[in-house]
Amino acid sequence: MNGGLPATEPGTEAEPARPGPGPGGTGPGGTGPVPDAGGAGAARARAMAARLTAGWPLRRTFGVGVVIVSLFAIAAIVLGGVALANLASARDRVVNKIDPAAFRTSQL
Repeated sequence: MNGGLPATEPGTEAEPARPGPGPGGTGPGGTGPVPDAGGAGAARARAMAARLTAGWPLRRTFGVGVVIVSLFAIAAIVLGGVALANLASARDRVVNKIDPAAFRTSQL
């Protein structure tokens, strides 16, 4: 016998009594420890794993969507700026070089 201690499996420890809502302070109704030893932790871990494998939470989905839309918007702004710079360069070439040459050619 082990001196009045509850028998446990090798490698496990007995959980100490936690105060509960009962009059004895040890569990429901004061009859012993709260029955929340290892089962609740394992159930919580299984629920968390199921939630993670089921899909992304809504907040993360919206966050990733906002980041992707922002990246596309920044890329569009940069490409638009490059296109406007090229347009200004082409317009300057037409106004200052090609038009005067075409005008003088037509005068000949």
